[in-house]
Amino acid sequence: MEKCIVMLSGGLDSRLAVKIMQEKGYDVLAVHFNLPFGTGCCDRNCSFNFTQMEGVKLKIFDCSRGKLLKDYLNCIREAKFGTGAGVNPCIDCRIFMFKEVKKFADKEKINLVVTGEVLGQRPMSQMKSSMELIERKSGLT
Repeated sequence: MEKCIVMLSGGLDSRLAVKIMQEKGYDVLAVHFNLPFGTGCCDRNCSFNFTQMEGVKLKIFDCSRGKLLKDYLNCIREAKFGTGAGVNPCIDCRIFMFKEVKKFADKEKINLVVTGEVLGQRPMSQMKSSMELIERKSGLT
């Protein structure tokens, strides 16, 4: 069975992405980013409970301490692609997460990374041009 990674925020869209990929016959590995300032959606317990109910393996990237925290804070401080309404560097943050997932996918020999992103839903990071930039800068192209 072919494997895929689904980036799981815990929200409805990423949960649907997990279900769709399961229905398509993929062995799904969900990844969740535990960010120091929250995700605005669900925490890692929410993602853990969902993956347990669905029989999906879960990898948590804990960005609240250690090297990942340092790298994440640098991403915020040195935002190259601007910020949203607050001090939220959406595009830079997405690039950071996708780079980490890319490294993990390469290590696990998984060639498919899926998100539940909805084109146009977020004015900064989910526009077609932004999503293409994120894909390119993270090395997922």
